[in-house]
Amino acid sequence: MIDPPGSEPRIGGGRGWSLLGVVNLVLAHLGWFIALPLICAVGTTSVVFLTRGHTAEARFVPNTLEPQVGGLLSVAEQFGVSLSAGGDESVDFYAELVTSRDLLAEVARSTYRFTSLPDGSGEVKSGTLIQLLEVGGESTTDTITNSVKRILDALVVRTDASAGIITVRFTAPWEALAESVATRILDLVNQFNVERRRSRAAAEREFLETRLHAARDSLRAAERALQTFLEENRSYQESARLQFEANRLQREVDLRQQVYVGLAQAYDQARLSEVRSTPVITVMDKPAHSARPETRLSVAAILGGLLGLVVATLLVLAKVLVIGQSAQHPGDAAVTRSILRRWKWMSRRRLNSAEEVDAT
Repeated sequence: MIDPPGSEPRIGGGRGWSLLGVVNLVLAHLGWFIALPLICAVGTTSVVFLTRGHTAEARFVPNTLEPQVGGLLSVAEQFGVSLSAGGDESVDFYAELVTSRDLLAEVARSTYRFTSLPDGSGEVKSGTLIQLLEVGGESTTDTITNSVKRILDALVVRTDASAGIITVRFTAPWEALAESVATRILDLVNQFNVERRRSRAAAEREFLETRLHAARDSLRAAERALQTFLEENRSYQESARLQFEANRLQREVDLRQQVYVGLAQAYDQARLSEVRSTPVITVMDKPAHSARPETRLSVAAILGGLLGLVVATLLVLAKVLVIGQSAQHPGDAAVTRSILRRWKWMSRRRLNSAEEVDAT
């Protein structure tokens, strides 16, 4: 049924929405359904391209406590002093360390120098992370606090307890900056732990030095007691009581000697550990060349196109149902026939043009 000229086209013959009515409505506003999604897709892609960040990733595993240091701790524990590392070798400890305020504040205060483009060209940028990210604050303390918050928002730390692996991801506006900050975090983690182990080794050395002097005095006292006994009892083998006493004194000397030797070895090891700078983490995947775009442009284009399609649909519905301008269009069937005739005419014209080209 074709509506009379000048009347508002009915969708579904007044009984609701029909498939033909929807098709005709889409065809009548086909320009909108093409232009708006295209414009939104291009706009969304452009915005994402200009504002998207780049994420650098690094993975590392903490080195276990050295066997020699473990021996020191066991010797210390024999004297009732606990110097064990506890849980500071676990992946959870390192995850907390990476996100600690002091470490991130040092990351923010560090200076970085890089080029804006991955190939080394482009503008050379240099400055602290506070300056590069343009973080402000009413005071220096507020600026540091705001910088730490910005870093935490861009930082992701994941742990794999079964494999003992810590993964660090950092997102920044530039690829080189993301990789530089991730590298700086690893350096600070290693530096912090090297200094911490040195401090712990210094405490162990001081403790062992005190115990070593005491053990040496005890050993010398036991040796003097045995020496005095042997000088006073040259034929102690003939007496069971004297022989038992000699064996007891000898065992006392042997025990004191074992303790002294163990403490001496532990003391020397503690002195070495105090000046050692061996890395305490093993980097499995370095941040260099790991930066990737945070958002894919294809995904942004698809989402922008869908957004444009929704906007076009809402505008058409508003025009038909609210504004009431749909009466300016012919009826559903007339619209369909008009569009089909135009399509056939354009197809015939293209075919004739192709034949003329072949003839020449």
